[in-house]
Amino acid sequence: MRSIDIYTAVRAVDDDILERSEAAFYGQKKSGWLKWGAMAACICLCVVGAISIFHPKGDNRGSNVQAIAALEFNGCYYEVCDIESVLESCGLPNKITAEMAGEHLAYLKHSNGAEYEETATQTDIELYQYAPSPCRGVYVVRDGESYMAALFCNFRLFDSNTNVELSELYRVYGVNGAEDISVIAHTESKPGIEAVATGTVSDAEAIAEFYEHTTSLVSFGNDDFQAIMFNNIPEEDKSAAHTAFADDAMTLRIETKTGLRFNLRVYPNYGWIYSPGTQSYYRIGDDIFNWAKKYSFEGYSN
Repeated sequence: MRSIDIYTAVRAVDDDILERSEAAFYGQKKSGWLKWGAMAACICLCVVGAISIFHPKGDNRGSNVQAIAALEFNGCYYEVCDIESVLESCGLPNKITAEMAGEHLAYLKHSNGAEYEETATQTDIELYQYAPSPCRGVYVVRDGESYMAALFCNFRLFDSNTNVELSELYRVYGVNGAEDISVIAHTESKPGIEAVATGTVSDAEAIAEFYEHTTSLVSFGNDDFQAIMFNNIPEEDKSAAHTAFADDAMTLRIETKTGLRFNLRVYPNYGWIYSPGTQSYYRIGDDIFNWAKKYSFEGYSN
């Protein structure tokens, strides 16, 4: 199997693996998960690292494996890569070029073999705004003569019960109002196959209603969510409860006017939305379900 096939397969099954384990895993306070453990929601770093395909650009080992590296910048964590299928899934061109590099933001250096970090020293590695859509959702990394995308994964959280409003996630991608969203899609994916939109909403009124509903939702940190959902379940039944919750997940893909894409997970039978970018949960009610019914969004009903 080619390296890109391995990565595509890992990324495709990642949501399923994480859906079945994240509630239980996040409920355990282990050092490190708040940093790169949470970033696994983007690229399943634990799996990728274990099979030794996690190398930054500039690595001289001669590997033909696709490059993936981690970056912490401005209070957020990013994955840095140039894999075509990943770029396209985020709404980017399949190749990052010099013309896409906008305003210079910082100099970077390699750290710990699998990360980039900001440095005050001038280097041959630079971080730029993504010129076609300047925002925190995507940056451009130039490492020597190579250009890659730095893709937003999640905010840096300081404890396991920090919660972030969905409006903050929208702003990361340059969405300051409903008019900045072009399409809301329900997507389905299988291992090794690109996600397919099985239902879409592009009507301006529908998008405005969705934006208003979701930005009004109350956010819950992981500890509070765990207490609400699982504290009253007997210990011997918790594994099955986590699996049942994970199996209820549906994916909503938000596409901005500039073409960037990000996902939310909806659990219709339990009445929750989860955002990998904020690592927060949002309790939903009749407003969202009525919206889905009104605009014939199949599957989103309680």
